[in-house]
Amino acid sequence: MKLDFGRCQVYKLNISTCLTEREQDYYNLACDGISEKRLKERLSVVSFYTPQMIADTFHITEVQAVLLLMGQLHKDYFREYLEDEIKKFPDDKVREIRKSAIYITNDKGEITDNRRTDNRIVWFENECVRRCNADLSDVPLLDQFLIL
Repeated sequence: MKLDFGRCQVYKLNISTCLTEREQDYYNLACDGISEKRLKERLSVVSFYTPQMIADTFHITEVQAVLLLMGQLHKDYFREYLEDEIKKFPDDKVREIRKSAIYITNDKGEITDNRRTDNRIVWFENECVRRCNADLSDVPLLDQFLIL
């Protein structure tokens, strides 16, 4: 593989930036849990919900939904769902970093060309470019990743 030299940025990312949408949902629920109030908001109900509604929302069986309710929506159940969902990811596929981990989204949730800086840990240029004292405003950033 040939990498072009130029400007580079290094980001501090964690495994959650490579999760699928459903895995990310389970990950958030396993970390933060969900209150009954948030569950009702998510289900769009005022007072009453059924195990079937919970099963449909969280993509689980109705039996699992009943166990989840009996366990008072404890985070550990979502950790199990996360682990099961991760096991479903094909071994022959490569996970990709979500673009929202690198790029800023606008008010509509669309990815823009602007890069995030909150998780950037290093920004450096090639030694040759630095020694030339060149104006780098027109030099594109290296967008290739090398995983060791």
